Amino acid sequence: MIGAIRVNAITTEDILKILSPIWTTKTETAKRVQGRMENILD
Repeated sequence: MIGAIRVNAITTEDILKILSPIWTTKTETAKRVQGRMENILD
């Protein structure tokens, strides 16, 4: 559950857990989510 984790505590593994299930079936959506996460975490 990422909602209860502070932004500074989110790890690469957390991101992979979120994106992996949709990466092959909804690639474009996964890429958009990845980009949004990068903007938030940078």
